[in-house]
Amino acid sequence: MSTISQRGEPWSAPILLEEGDDWFAVNKPHNMHVESKIPGDNTLATWVLQRFPEARAASPKEFEAGACHRLDYATGGIVVHAKTTRAWQRVHQGIRTHKAEKHYVVKVYGDFPRDLRAIDYPVGHPKKRNARKMIAVKSRLDARLVRSPQAARTVILNVKYDQTLDISELRVALDGPGRRHQLRVHMAAVGNPIVNDPLYASKEALRLQPKALAQPMMLFATYFRLDTIEVVCEPDF
Repeated sequence: MSTISQRGEPWSAPILLEEGDDWFAVNKPHNMHVESKIPGDNTLATWVLQRFPEARAASPKEFEAGACHRLDYATGGIVVHAKTTRAWQRVHQGIRTHKAEKHYVVKVYGDFPRDLRAIDYPVGHPKKRNARKMIAVKSRLDARLVRSPQAARTVILNVKYDQTLDISELRVALDGPGRRHQLRVHMAAVGNPIVNDPLYASKEALRLQPKALAQPMMLFATYFRLDTIEVVCEPDF
């Protein structure tokens, strides 16, 4: 990736992966917001609108720049955008109705259990104000701490363990539209937080990890398919 500087801060530039008549897919770098309400911010939307100005009118809110879904700030990988309102509605609805297939590659601390094929904990916002972490509802006590928990299912497709580094590389899929921080909170909930996750990995894990495990957070959206749209992008870690 090339590097661009705005407001004096360097950031990796997005890359156009695929383009159709009314849609396109971009590789979003790690540590970049998909959108912002402040014009000119270092966001994926800023980059998109410089190249696809028609995307401004595709999504319900102009600052979304036609993005049909989102990735966390720290997560890299595929984001699909629409050029028209009709395309945005088609893709967005496909995601909401579980028709879209989305795969992620993630590296986690420790030896991930081979017999765990799915994680089904509901995910919700904490009742405590200004809390940044989401909560996986594993017990009645957790349920008391969460407002409006939502069903969330993460399917484990493949697991490889690196004994030297004591990390596991997983390929996972979201069964459904996905919730905020779903993969991050699910991995932490089963005792294998994502490598370099600043919110859900313990300070001890971050401090003791091998130098070979450097930034960024090791979570990457690697595959998207819906009807005739199919996009593949290999992780950058």
